[in-house]
Amino acid sequence: KVVELSVQAANGQLYLSAQSAGHTSGHSVLPLASNVSQVMSSLTASQVATSADSSGHGAKVVSWVMRAASGQISEFVPLSPEGTYLRSGDDARLISLTAGQLRGADVIGESPANIFEKTTPTPTPSSKHWLLMTREGSTLKVVELSVQAANGQLYLSAQSAGHTSGHSVLPLASNVSQVMSSLTASQVATSADSSGHGAKVVSWVMRAASGQISEFVPLSPEGTYLRSGDDARLISLTAGQLWGGWIDQVNATIYEKTTPTPSPSSKHWLLMAISGTLKVVELSVEATNGSLYLSAQSAGYTSGYAEVPSASIVSHVFSLLTASLVATSATSKGYGAEAVSWVMQGTTTTTTTTTLTPTATMTSTLSMTSTLTSTQATTTT
Repeated sequence: KVVELSVQAANGQLYLSAQSAGHTSGHSVLPLASNVSQVMSSLTASQVATSADSSGHGAKVVSWVMRAASGQISEFVPLSPEGTYLRSGDDARLISLTAGQLRGADVIGESPANIFEKTTPTPTPSSKHWLLMTREGSTLKVVELSVQAANGQLYLSAQSAGHTSGHSVLPLASNVSQVMSSLTASQVATSADSSGHGAKVVSWVMRAASGQISEFVPLSPEGTYLRSGDDARLISLTAGQLWGGWIDQVNATIYEKTTPTPSPSSKHWLLMAISGTLKVVELSVEATNGSLYLSAQSAGYTSGYAEVPSASIVSHVFSLLTASLVATSATSKGYGAEAVSWVMQGTTTTTTTTTLTPTATMTSTLSMTSTLTSTQATTTT
């Protein structure tokens, strides 16, 4: 029995729908991937079931993952201020260059390049620089590229080119800055026969965003800014501590909270730790005006637990809590969350049925104050 599904892109949104169902007999085992097309050609059509008691067969509890974006620029990287479009995004630091070639009239053959991250200027959300370097004889040839964020889009452009002699081997990453200071400027080639040398066939990958909030998570309606985004479900909390005037600093166990049901605009999390009694802080990731924020919603405690409970009884435990104060510093009354780490996934678990007509954009009513705490994003594969 077979159900065919289709992922479709419409108006900037991705949807999953059932296309058809069918069945065929004479198979004692599932076919190999190489035989699937043959099996499909022999199917007898069935109805697509859309509920447990409807006729036919359908698909349910479908898990999916959105993989890290990647791509390759087959042409020459244009000279700034022009740029080659990579993908949507607002943080240039999340793009990593993974391969490339130096080409141009001054380059012999098609030289694969060694790639180095450039630390000056300091990478920022709006710009990150990279170096592509090859050696011909004792001459190093270098092209500097820059990933830039502009108006919610990420672009790659060539910034400069140069060469220097007296090198029998490529430099170590630790010596790249010294090499850059000794370069003689060259022209940036933007075609195979133009003077100088440029970058071509450049591969890139966009990694997941992550970060850590070093301070206490503020009490709602204030919130700590995480990053741009419009779906709170894509943020996962991975580590954190409870601390405050009524609790010593202690590592917390983190659980996703299933009520209220996670939505694009809001997802709740619980940080739990044993310190005399079981102490709990509820946090919420919220999406508002294209940005994602983390805020503390409540704190509570309950007795009778020698260790943090398992995930299967968390909802029951939460219903037993006695309310406490949310601490926003190490000395304030109550207990709060600090040193909270997070990662922005490209994943979710199951989806509910929807039509291919996009619904209206959901916006959060969370009112963020001007005292938003910035977090420093890092990258993770």
